Amino acid sequence: MECLSSKETMSYGEARSKLRRHYALVEALEAHSIGRSVSFIAVGLDGGDPSASPSEGSALKVVVLSEQIEEVNRSLSQLPYDYRQCLVLRYRDNLTVRATGRELHLSKSSAFELERNALAAFISALGCIPVESSEIPD
Repeated sequence: MECLSSKETMSYGEARSKLRRHYALVEALEAHSIGRSVSFIAVGLDGGDPSASPSEGSALKVVVLSEQIEEVNRSLSQLPYDYRQCLVLRYRDNLTVRATGRELHLSKSSAFELERNALAAFISALGCIPVESSEIPD
């Protein structure tokens, strides 16, 4: 987790980047069917047959990536449904604020406000203090 204490901060831009990386990683893992082998690889690092798993370095990377995915999923699962839906549309489906608003039957300004509130809640769920940034999403 990036914020280890509630005294650390995360900007909205950092949260956006974390969500973009998260969904890109999930998509890559699903495309390469690596996701199913993560627990097997973790077992291999804990004393399983090393000849049956990738090198320790690559296995460790997959385990770390798996933990990062779980961290974001855990944080997202703590959010209200409308916040979670907004972030999924924006960062998994790569919709603009306007298109997200259309999907959620909201005006562009309401969708922008919903995203801002959802990002603040996501940052808090990660154990960080949300801080405003000057970035304006498209």
